[in-house]
Amino acid sequence: MKPLLCSVQTLALATLLAAPFARAEVNVIEKVSPDVYFHEGDIGRHGHCNNGWIVFNDYVLVIDANFPSGAQVILPKIKAMTDKPIRFAFDTHHHGDHAYGNQVMHEAGATIVGHVGVLAEMKKYETNYFTGKG
Repeated sequence: MKPLLCSVQTLALATLLAAPFARAEVNVIEKVSPDVYFHEGDIGRHGHCNNGWIVFNDYVLVIDANFPSGAQVILPKIKAMTDKPIRFAFDTHHHGDHAYGNQVMHEAGATIVGHVGVLAEMKKYETNYFTGKG
């Protein structure tokens, strides 16, 4: 699992770092490379973050769960592209526009993953949202 996680992290980082240099249109899907996609979030009107996803042989990995409303925007777009299940949603960091849509992704069948530091930041900065105590 560690080689897969390192590969996923590398792809996610490369996709997210390259995205600002592209001339993306809000709410439009761009093919970055074979089976790797970028979706420019509508930060101005809805606060949605950018998302990426990778279509593997048997499943899809989504990069950043977004806000719940943002997750609801991209899920049908992903499902229109492939019938493969969304198996993972990878949180790059704890901010709400990247992680609050975890529940929506989970309900769609995804396991939420991220670096152990992301969970620690969620517990520290997100006011009991992820601790079950609030």
